[in-house]
Amino acid sequence: MPTEARDSDGALDTSRIMLGVLALLAADRDERAEDVPTRRSELVLADAGFSAQEIAKLTGRNYEAVRSSLRRRAQTNAKGRAR
Repeated sequence: MPTEARDSDGALDTSRIMLGVLALLAADRDERAEDVPTRRSELVLADAGFSAQEIAKLTGRNYEAVRSSLRRRAQTNAKGRAR
């Protein structure tokens, strides 16, 4: 997974932003080609190694909303593994 890389002002560096864009494009391509359910962009970015704070910054979404979405997925995955 990528490490957090930030400019001196706390902004994400260009390579991290490009990684996020590529992850979203790849997910979109897969969804179109394989007719699979659409994944929320914050989940795609989390799978690419972005933190909730980075995802909120990249998507313009509220940090708490992003964190809640990631937490819900983690809980759903934990329930699925328990079965």
